[in-house]
Amino acid sequence: LVERVQGRGTFVGRPKVAHNLASMLTVEPWGPAADLQIVDIRVVPASIAVAARLGLTAGEPVIELKRTVDVDDEPIVLLTCWLPEQRFPDFEPRLVPPRTVRGVLREDYGVEAIRQHKEVEVTILAPDEAAILQANPGAPALLVTYLSRSQADGAPVEYRRMLVRGDRCKYYVEMDAPELLV
Repeated sequence: LVERVQGRGTFVGRPKVAHNLASMLTVEPWGPAADLQIVDIRVVPASIAVAARLGLTAGEPVIELKRTVDVDDEPIVLLTCWLPEQRFPDFEPRLVPPRTVRGVLREDYGVEAIRQHKEVEVTILAPDEAAILQANPGAPALLVTYLSRSQADGAPVEYRRMLVRGDRCKYYVEMDAPELLV
């Protein structure tokens, strides 16, 4: 209900953006006020963690794409995805809004993702992440990671990290058949 800003005071809190947990990994449910912004796209050497998830050797080139989901001109989600550069050459010029990563992979490279492994955990924002999200370093966030595999050969095609600002978002679940309480 209130927000405290060190050195400035205590203010009435802004309402959080509600999002259906069942579809938390899509942009569309954020509503018409949501806008997807490209922050950066470049080819970088794969870190050990990214290489392991994509089945690559550390240092191999990967496309790193950073985007934000902005609601009412405020960034509330930071999406970072990595794609094997060797498998998707000349990716950057193809990703022209309103095209999506999935659309480019399907339409330009003939790759359809069939399986995703998703993990959800609580984290805190690193200084560089907080700067992009216009939040405080160390602020709570929801971290969702997922790995998409190709329908054709089962090879990993995309690793993605989604950071959701904990101070600006909340999730809900609606069920037709409520769970039985034990």
